[in-house]
Amino acid sequence: MTEKPKIELKAVELIVRASEETPCYAAKVYVDGKHFANVENSGHGGGDNVHPPKSGEWAEFHQKLQDLEARIAETYPPHSFEAGDETLRLEESLEGLCHALVWEWHFRRLLKRKLKSKVLVFRAKDNRVVESVHRLSPTVLEGFRKRYGNEEGHVILNDQPFDKALKLYTGEAA
Repeated sequence: MTEKPKIELKAVELIVRASEETPCYAAKVYVDGKHFANVENSGHGGGDNVHPPKSGEWAEFHQKLQDLEARIAETYPPHSFEAGDETLRLEESLEGLCHALVWEWHFRRLLKRKLKSKVLVFRAKDNRVVESVHRLSPTVLEGFRKRYGNEEGHVILNDQPFDKALKLYTGEAA
């Protein structure tokens, strides 16, 4: 059985305002802890440009990239989505993983910054996060705990483990 590759992005540069159909970004791709490639996308809907980490490695790189794509397709679940009356399945790819990782990187940074300055409350009734108008302080946080702490359908993200707060913030948790 093929081993699932561990894909990570480092040195990420994301330009959110330039991201239209795809993320506008550049990053270094690490596979199983080793620098595998450099990747970039202009954000206008085209595919990612994937380059070897060193400019003179093109000959071996194409085969390594094909092998990695095969490992990813074999070990990651495909995506299913509705298109009209039918359900389509799309195999996972390096590009798909990179896009998911770059957006996760973005939302992690954004949430960390917001949790330091505001109180964030997840409201289950409309599946959204609202943030306090007031700057975070022990008094403001305590006021939110008294107001929403025991109320059904409300979760104060500041009081949650970060990964749970991130899932609620990005809408991945029900």
